[in-house]
Amino acid sequence: GEMTRTERREATIIFSDLVDFTPRSHQLHAEEVMSTVRSVFQLTSQSMGTHRIRPLSYLGDGLLAIAEGAEHAQRGVRFALEIVARAGRVTRVHRALGIPWGLELRAGVASGPVVVGAIGTQFKQEFAAIGLTTNLAARLQGQAMPGQVMIAEATARASGMGGAREELRLKGFADVVHAVRVVPDDGLVSPDPGGVRSEPPES
Repeated sequence: GEMTRTERREATIIFSDLVDFTPRSHQLHAEEVMSTVRSVFQLTSQSMGTHRIRPLSYLGDGLLAIAEGAEHAQRGVRFALEIVARAGRVTRVHRALGIPWGLELRAGVASGPVVVGAIGTQFKQEFAAIGLTTNLAARLQGQAMPGQVMIAEATARASGMGGAREELRLKGFADVVHAVRVVPDDGLVSPDPGGVRSEPPES
């Protein structure tokens, strides 16, 4: 079946995580920790459908996802910008309500060859994307500040995204890596299709 095939293909990898969440998780009740992480993944799930993104793994407070097929760079970049913008919006609402912690995300995006296939045992199967492209997306995420998306330059250009080029020295990469740092704005968050609200209003 589809899940058992292992292939090398061109794809775009998106790494995203909650900024400073691990130290904060020690100060929160267990329920707050889980509800925070759940709310982040609820934020991302609608965007996944919109941009045809497949989640590969949820790493506690992080997300590893893949865009494959036509225009994967464009869809991967749009997805990353949208979830970071959404999280920023929630954070601003929280602060306005006097809730001290927000949901600030940051993300790294890179395109290139990845080896995609299922790994694990019969008890826990996970779909994995292995290779330099995945490492690059992870390293780029590490260079992003809260509310920013770091995009490998080739991926940014392929997606039509402008921006100043930065030269980065990244662990595991001998050569200088060129990337574009983007701060998404609220205007990027696509309204719900047909004006449908994602949550029913409180009755």
